[in-house]
Amino acid sequence: MRIVSLAIVAVVATISAVLLTPIQYLVAERHALVRQAMAAGLPSVAATLLSPLAESSEPRALNNLGVLRARGLGGARNLDDARLLFARAADRGSARARLNAIMMESGGCGLSVPHAAATAARLARIANQDSAAASLIQDCLYFDATARILPDRDLRSIAAGDLIQTAGAGDALLHSGWALLNLARTTTIPDTTDPEEERQYNAVVVPIARKAMELLFAAAEAGAVGAYEPLGILSMQFGERLGDDALAVRLRDRTSWEWLEVGAEKGDWAAVCRIAQDRINHLRWDNQPYSRESFGAAVALARQCIDRKEPDHEPQWYDPVEWLVVTPRLPRQTRPTLDISATAADLNGLLFMDADRRLNAGATNGVTRGGQ
Repeated sequence: MRIVSLAIVAVVATISAVLLTPIQYLVAERHALVRQAMAAGLPSVAATLLSPLAESSEPRALNNLGVLRARGLGGARNLDDARLLFARAADRGSARARLNAIMMESGGCGLSVPHAAATAARLARIANQDSAAASLIQDCLYFDATARILPDRDLRSIAAGDLIQTAGAGDALLHSGWALLNLARTTTIPDTTDPEEERQYNAVVVPIARKAMELLFAAAEAGAVGAYEPLGILSMQFGERLGDDALAVRLRDRTSWEWLEVGAEKGDWAAVCRIAQDRINHLRWDNQPYSRESFGAAVALARQCIDRKEPDHEPQWYDPVEWLVVTPRLPRQTRPTLDISATAADLNGLLFMDADRRLNAGATNGVTRGGQ
């Protein structure tokens, strides 16, 4: 607590010095202090720092102060102020402010299908200016029923994926890949005895699955370790439909389980737990002798799952340069509580069984020696 208090005092002291500096200087430094103030839980200080920059019509400050007003942070919630700030920022070239103005009025997609479809259509007008809009479009088009209002829903989702792929951020790529994979998985499976129905299904699902494949491979290359599990699902469900180009062949080179193993090797926490459970259960239930090496490897993997610590810092909505009123549902590597609990239970079972086997083996050897 003392360290945190000292850190806050240091931030406030630095802020006080910066505020005495003429507004045309140290703009980047002021924005850095804004992020520090937010991280320290001082949104009112962040608003104080942003206000003079906004008064001088600095676009980023206008947008970010508008987000604070819309969220009700650092002061009372004031949507009228937020609208004016976003309008001024948009006039000065901020695409993010245009996006925020739409999302503030829409309030996100919500559970209303007509509302979600309408929001997606509005976002499409600016998606080529801000890839966050493309991620929000895919959030809005999550419900199958949106296709009744937007007949071109699948094409809109693929187009959003194209924009996200161009931007290249790992979390956004993974979010988009999952969105399109789920869209492909929920497309009605045809009667395989009807060639025409099969042809129509392929015409719909193959472009979606191919774009999902491109996005998930791009996410993996960008360091998103969660991309390997959906790659495995894609390989299992759609691999044979995706043609014979290099990327499709690469996808089919591994089974669903092998892709999960790659994810575990790369550091996907949940994948580590699942692979550990599988190895433990093979040792426990195969009724076959096992080496101390294989036993030790299974225990070590389980301990990686169980003993792993939370990351020191999870990305926050105020980390980017320009903030969002509504953030996309980007995936995060969170603590896989259920997988950890299951792994711990399986590990305890293995340790008990192993101790029991060794004890019985020792007793048997003792009887044998005693009888000799």
